[in-house]
Amino acid sequence: MGNFLTFVIVFFSFTFSWAQITIESYDTVEFNQELIVTGGFDYSSSSIEKDIMSKFYRGGVINNSMKERSLNKHENVNRIGLDVGAEVFYRNFTTPYLSAKNLGVQIQFGAYNFGGILYSDDLFGLAFYGNEMYLGDTIDFSGTNVSFTSFQKVGFGLINATTKSSLSLNVYNISNRVIGGFRGCSLSQSTDGMNVNLTMDGFFELRQSTKFSQGLGVGLDLDYRFSLPWYKNRAAHIQFLAKNVGVGFMTEPQRRYRMDTTIEYSGFRFDQIIGDNAILSAESAILLDSLGIESTDVKSVFMLPGFIQVGKMIDENSQFKVQTFFGARIYPSLIYNPFIYGGIDFKPFDWLHAGASASFGGFAGFKTGLYVNLNWNKIQAGFGTDNIVGLVHKSGNGESFFIRLKCRL
Repeated sequence: MGNFLTFVIVFFSFTFSWAQITIESYDTVEFNQELIVTGGFDYSSSSIEKDIMSKFYRGGVINNSMKERSLNKHENVNRIGLDVGAEVFYRNFTTPYLSAKNLGVQIQFGAYNFGGILYSDDLFGLAFYGNEMYLGDTIDFSGTNVSFTSFQKVGFGLINATTKSSLSLNVYNISNRVIGGFRGCSLSQSTDGMNVNLTMDGFFELRQSTKFSQGLGVGLDLDYRFSLPWYKNRAAHIQFLAKNVGVGFMTEPQRRYRMDTTIEYSGFRFDQIIGDNAILSAESAILLDSLGIESTDVKSVFMLPGFIQVGKMIDENSQFKVQTFFGARIYPSLIYNPFIYGGIDFKPFDWLHAGASASFGGFAGFKTGLYVNLNWNKIQAGFGTDNIVGLVHKSGNGESFFIRLKCRL
């Protein structure tokens, strides 16, 4: 057991930045203890190809053909987002008083990173082509929305030994939060690029200190499982899952930049206005104030980026070789569309489940996935992807990978 715990700790350290997107199965087998480690990584975009996105963390050159392919996919409103994290669950069903009521205790730890940006096609063009393609024209950034939260949790709760329904109360540490956007924002240039008119109406909140703990939060995880009649005397096992539903508040002051102004310049090059050492850089606080860009310290209260999911589960102990699963997931975020999924699970052997899925929504559009679950008595392992094209080809709209380990005692 000691060696197994060592392996779990090493594995958790390796997967600490992956988000869990795997489909859970319904299992009524009772046991004394259970240890689960899950992790996943999922980023996707409605318009930017993987060939460009991967260069930001793998390195490489972004050439003109890559930029042109992605630009042609852009519409007026576009999304790009990241859902990354890992979780560890420990469950014990041997507590004397609780076990008599068919209950156990659950302790859980998790680390999550969730966020993205809602943006216009003009923002992509400016970022990757510069201002030259917009000389004598107006660039529109209106409707831009940015949101990102990095947080960790410790939770304690109760779990039903048979259905595995559970309820946990969680305490959160908020390590980073960025939020903001423009209700209206446009930039107009003369044909020679020397006269610029910038109109802004929006705000941004950013961290100031490098402290690991920027805020605290409280929330709930609810995993409620029940069965309904299905066709041909089968039962449909339904899961209602609410994860990280709660409230956070910043204990460290965040810097809020509030912009509701029109700025006109003559005789400046574009890179003198926006850039590392430009007059609109964050370090130029005095000049920002003179331009009508207010800067204040705030401690915000906000909803945690949790989600609610309802779906039909796979019955792990079913005698049938083929089963279906489907469901929907919602995040309280403008950058994340309602997400629907469905698929088929195939069990050729008692120790093997393999499945294929299709999904639509979230940060991107249509995606397909594959997964494999292996069962060796008390040890289970599963891995897969929700984005096959993105995993194997540069033209995909992102990348996804998840893994799950389970040990029963």
